[in-house]
Parts: sequence; C-alpha cells; structure tokens
Amino acid sequence: MKEYGGKGVALSDRAGLFTDLTKSFVKALGSPNYFDHDCTCGRNTHHATKSLFGVGRGGVVYDIKNTKHIVLYGRNLIESLQVKEAKDFIEALSKGAKCTYIDPRGSLTAVKATRFWQIPAGHGTMRSIWPSYTLCWNRGSTTVNSYPDGSSVWKN
Repeated sequence: MKEYGGKGVALSDRAGLFTDLTKSFVKALGSPNYFDHDCTCGRNTHHATKSLFGVGRGGVVYDIKNTKHIVLYGRNLIESLQVKEAKDFIEALSKGAKCTYIDPRGSLTAVKATRFWQIPAGHGTMRSIWPSYTLCWNRGSTTVNSYPDGSSVWKN
C-alpha cells in the first residue's frame, strides 16, 4: 500500500449475497479493482462462443457424451458441482473419448485424462494458454511441441 497506494490492490470473489461487503472493503482501501467470478469465467465463455459460433454461451449446448476429444483448461470437471457434466464426461471416456487436461493442479480429472499437461507454477499466461490455442486451431492435430518463440512446451 505504501508503494503503490490503493490502486495496487485487487480483490476477487465468487460473488453471491454479500459482495457489497467485499466491494466496500476494496473501495475503502482506495482501489477500483474488484472482480467477481463472472468477470473471469462467464464473460470469457460468452465472448468466446459469440466470436466462434455467433451466439452467446446460453445458445450453446455441450454434447459431452458424444465428444471424441475433450480439452479442459483449468476445468476440474469431475470434482465440480455440475453432476450431469461429470457423468457425461465419464460416459464419453468409457466410449473411447480422449481428454487433454491442462492445469497446474493434480485432481481426479487429471487422473482420468488421457493426457495431463501440468503447467509449472510461475509460467506466464501466454505460455499456459498456447497449447490449448494450438489444439483448437490446428484442425484435429493434437501435437503441440513449441511456443511461438520456438521454446519447448514440455521443458521447464
């Protein structure tokens, strides 16, 4: 606070009934930097589906059961509260679907995944997102060996 002042503070929460308390707290510190879960998750999904498919996330239905390859970036599907999605995921795997799970954390989803790409702590956003970007745009090719700068994906 001494060096950067209130604007050097950011606060994020899952939102809910008592966000007025966290918003008031961060505002009292002199910071405009308040974010909730929707800022970092829901809106990103909405804008991604809108740019790719022309409709927001409400207009997309995930057919997980019949998927051939599922790429999860930081989405611990098995341990989430979305029971139907978790069951559909397990059913897809039992039908032979492949799963690439990209996350720094080990989890039940990581155990079930065909490939678990554990992101080392401290890697920048570009370094952690590049493999999933490449998977999405390579039209079926699932080989990701290097970043745009030529450095290896798999070496620390």
